[in-house]
Amino acid sequence: MPLSFFLFEFAQRPGYFNGMLGVAEVLLNVYSQIYKKVDYLFYAEKLLLNTSFYVEHRLVEKEQFIQVFNHYIEVINESTVK
Repeated sequence: MPLSFFLFEFAQRPGYFNGMLGVAEVLLNVYSQIYKKVDYLFYAEKLLLNTSFYVEHRLVEKEQFIQVFNHYIEVINESTVK
């Protein structure tokens, strides 16, 4: 099954523990620690973008978003250094 199947199946909410932010964090961990496939970064970025709209309307805690976004920046920086 393609990765996108799982994203739509499990990322229907914006939050960390039950939605997009949590899935984005897992994708970043998989990319940085297990399997460096660009699709993981691509979908994590899409989930972060979608979640940012919820943050703007105060439906997701800004602190949770910032934590995952900072992780995304770290992963991007590590992948460009190598």
